[in-house]
Amino acid sequence: MKFVILITSFVFLSFAGLCQQAPPKTSQTKSSAKPSKITPQRQAQAQQLREKKSNELRMDRSKKIADKMTDSLGLSQTQRADIININAGIEQQKALAFKSDTSRAIVGRELQRIEKGRDNLYKSVLTEKQYQIYSRSKMNLINPLGPKKKE
Repeated sequence: MKFVILITSFVFLSFAGLCQQAPPKTSQTKSSAKPSKITPQRQAQAQQLREKKSNELRMDRSKKIADKMTDSLGLSQTQRADIININAGIEQQKALAFKSDTSRAIVGRELQRIEKGRDNLYKSVLTEKQYQIYSRSKMNLINPLGPKKKE
């Protein structure tokens, strides 16, 4: 009886060993294959795709800002379109600022300069009343606790 169990175990282990053997090697293995190079054309296509997606994201962000302003300020369709164009331009300027320099300080100053220009551009589109509401809302967003009390 022990002999039968021993033979059965041996056959089973032999069969399991055969199942775990590596597949036969082909004439070209992965290690001998040359790494594929990305052609300049493929790089250009990838860059174009990244830029297209980036532009879509910027336009989407611009539309969301304009929609919020339309809801809170009651903008006309013409004003909304102008705000979208302003925001798209600002987003484009910001993207260029990030690409232009690697220094955080320089990029930060450039972003501040761009953001300061936003108010002047909005002022040319909004009515006086709308701009006042925008200014108050903006201040509440920047400092929701109100002005600091002097001690």
